[in-house]
Amino acid sequence: MILLRKAYWMYRMAIRKSQSNSRHSAHAFASSKDIARIYKRFFKRFQAKYAIFLTYIHGITDNSDLNKYAMLMLTRLMFLYFLQHKNFLDNDPNYLSNHLKIFQNGGDTTGLNFYHDFLLCVLFNGLSNSNHSSDLCAIAGNVPFLNIDLFKENQIESTNSLIQISNEAFEGIFTFFDTYYWQLDDHSSPSDNVITPDIFVYIFEKHINRKQMGAYYTQGDITEYIAKSTIIPFLFNAVETKYPGPFQGNGLVWQLLKDNPGRYIYSAIKKGVELALPSEIEEGLYEVSKRNNWNRLAMDAYALPTETWREVIARRQHYQQIHIKLESDTPLCIDDLVIYNLDICQFAQDVIERCEDHKLLQAFYESILKLSVLDPTCGTGAFLFAALAILEPLYTACLNRLEQIEPVNGSVVYNTYHSTLEPGGVCFHHEDYQHPNRRYAILKSLVTSNLYGVDIMEEAIGIWTIRLFLKLLAHIERPEEIEPLPNLSGNIRTGNALLGSNKRLDGLKSNRGVSPGQNNLTPFEQEDQSFGSRSFRGTAGDHKGPPSRSSPPSPLREGLFLQNDGEQPFHWFVEFSAIMNNDGFDVIIGNPPYIESKRAINFYQAANFKTSNTGNLYALIMERCAHLLVPGGRFGMIVPASATSTDGYLPLQQILLEQSSLYVSSFSDQRGKLFDIPHPRLCIITYQKPPGSKSVFSTSYLKPGRELRKSLFQRLKFIEVTQQVRTGLIPRYGSPIEQRLHAKLHSQSQHLGHYICKTGTHTLFFTRKLSWFVQVTPFIPQIIDEQSNIRNPSELKTLRFSSSEHADIAFVALNSSLFYWFLTTGSDCRNLNMREVLGLPLNIDDMPLMIRKDLRKLAGQLAEELQVHSEMRGMRFKAAGMLTIQCLFPGKSKTIIDEIDRVLAQHYGFTDEELDFVINYDVKYRMGRS
Repeated sequence: MILLRKAYWMYRMAIRKSQSNSRHSAHAFASSKDIARIYKRFFKRFQAKYAIFLTYIHGITDNSDLNKYAMLMLTRLMFLYFLQHKNFLDNDPNYLSNHLKIFQNGGDTTGLNFYHDFLLCVLFNGLSNSNHSSDLCAIAGNVPFLNIDLFKENQIESTNSLIQISNEAFEGIFTFFDTYYWQLDDHSSPSDNVITPDIFVYIFEKHINRKQMGAYYTQGDITEYIAKSTIIPFLFNAVETKYPGPFQGNGLVWQLLKDNPGRYIYSAIKKGVELALPSEIEEGLYEVSKRNNWNRLAMDAYALPTETWREVIARRQHYQQIHIKLESDTPLCIDDLVIYNLDICQFAQDVIERCEDHKLLQAFYESILKLSVLDPTCGTGAFLFAALAILEPLYTACLNRLEQIEPVNGSVVYNTYHSTLEPGGVCFHHEDYQHPNRRYAILKSLVTSNLYGVDIMEEAIGIWTIRLFLKLLAHIERPEEIEPLPNLSGNIRTGNALLGSNKRLDGLKSNRGVSPGQNNLTPFEQEDQSFGSRSFRGTAGDHKGPPSRSSPPSPLREGLFLQNDGEQPFHWFVEFSAIMNNDGFDVIIGNPPYIESKRAINFYQAANFKTSNTGNLYALIMERCAHLLVPGGRFGMIVPASATSTDGYLPLQQILLEQSSLYVSSFSDQRGKLFDIPHPRLCIITYQKPPGSKSVFSTSYLKPGRELRKSLFQRLKFIEVTQQVRTGLIPRYGSPIEQRLHAKLHSQSQHLGHYICKTGTHTLFFTRKLSWFVQVTPFIPQIIDEQSNIRNPSELKTLRFSSSEHADIAFVALNSSLFYWFLTTGSDCRNLNMREVLGLPLNIDDMPLMIRKDLRKLAGQLAEELQVHSEMRGMRFKAAGMLTIQCLFPGKSKTIIDEIDRVLAQHYGFTDEELDFVINYDVKYRMGRS
């Protein structure tokens, strides 16, 4: 054995010496920001290697277990590749490949197997064991003890003791992996061959059926915006409660804003504001008739990509409004930074770093220590990573500033950290304060003390855990600095956030026979033998969950609790007892599953969910969160736009409108989209739970725009719409002009629906299809099939009127830009629905005769033009075959539509400014100028 260990060691050193100068660098290749392209290429090769790797595994008879185990081994190997590229495995960047070569070249290893005689020893006896024997060190070298369940013996391994994997299986895998640079630091400049820990998320996303799961990857700009818009306001409110003096009036905290407001206005808003407008553009500011050039693309020096002069001017006016607000004597609060969409992270950082008041610093520090952030459907942890990125610099700034004001060995710092915490609370201990790797210690403290997650998929929880561990390891430079990684079972749970009680229930115990991290499940375990995934979140009409591991208690009605098909209930007071006994979580953020399920309606009705009739799980998740949030806590989620704009979600809207400081930003699926899913009309909802005054703020209906996506969340602009909220609708207004239009429209004593007559002979027709223009006509557009038969358009709707005058006026009103604005700001923008058609405020009886005549004349012109500009086009459909369809192009009649709006403006009493807004609303998109 001694000779074997010696020969093994000598051969290993020879290989490493020959490779010492051949290690490639991430920066030796051309830089590329297209990470998705790199990962897509990686995954395609990964699938092929996975299929081959399966054929080399022997000793597992169950095909499902075989697939699970293959993915487990590949997951382990990818983790090890990140470690070896950090030189954490015996200081060898080619650790795995070098040891495989030893077994392939025979000699003293003849008859031995890389998998059985080396790899499992490294995993089970090295990375998972704190006591390393001399035999292990001779074979494996210097490897760290990580205390990660991923490397412990798996259930499949314990029940299949004869598993064998040939050396050839690993040669192909390592050859593939060796073509990439495995980089732990996500912030380094990416190259064409760089792989970061996000690859685990990418592979997981590709495995699961996202449509069935209702789960979609949330991009970083979304998670960052929601995290900072909730976490920082909560922190400031908490600090103000502890130490109100610096916040009162125009106190010390707000003086930073007033002294240098430009520092906190995003660069996208400031673009070109220092330049004088060209004279031909400026004159339109004072005279509406001289705005002919405003719809042209603006010069680059003034504009963001694709901006017109009209948009440049609106942005400059917003910039001026912010300056006026910040420079005035009006008292400020943290929500002003949300309303005006200022750089709240930079502001928070500056407040701490420039603070001279020890009590204020201490209040910030204690508030950060106590903060609890929950994602109840955390998936692979995108939102919690965003929270970590928000909290880490603030935590660091507090420690650094406290150290500058009060030496670390001073009694004030040390004692105060402990004195204000609840019994059993977690604090940053004195020895941690002096930790040689402060950033690692800070991250570890935040991960174990501030972040909490629940997800119904054990696989997703596994990915989140792996990413957290790698995040910690990224900030360690030398192997000897590695500490056993923390146990996260107290923070990250597997369970259904909707099942179980959110109230105190005596006698209940945790249903986790073991913690989620102790299940030894690979994050990619599959139910079947393909790359498809078990649908734990549920499918449309079939809400399933993870299999039960123990007998659950009897169903309880109290506290919104029922049990579903063997799923284990998730009792919040049991699983997070310290948090819930302290009134709940401080901040709740996330992206809940979007799943429409008829079965969910009946099931969750029995559990007393007010939102069960919505039929979508995201509404139920939001309702549950309102109960889990501490009074004064902050909530933020991205959900479908239907949440705030349809009657079907009235129960959810009622819950939202009970909150304080409600913010809704809405996003179109046209001209770019937030998620790579069909028709993602979405909104981001944030709020503060009472106490607090109730107010509602909204943005306009934003078009993400491919060219402007990078600055999308810098350009948000909120306006208070508390007085404009109506049943079934939180309107999408973004300017005072829209509020004035709202007031004038809703001053009408009748709606269009008043003039509908079921037995009327004067008809209009429309299809529910909705784009930049509606399709409302006094004729039925022709559709002719291959047999020359005439068909009606799908979902054709008919409006009947008792008089031709009513029909004509309704026809032009529904084709107006005013109605397009009314529809865009007040519907789900998915379909043209009767609610909006019949709900258009319009009193025909009060119209002067001249206006009615003008509108009827325009009705004739528009009907004629729609026919003239139409085209018969052949289209093939799977079910109907080839159809010849009369396609309408209302945009070609924009001149007539503008004239219709001018006449309607007389009826509603619009000013020239308001009419100009209506005619040009979304004009660059509607007329294809973007």
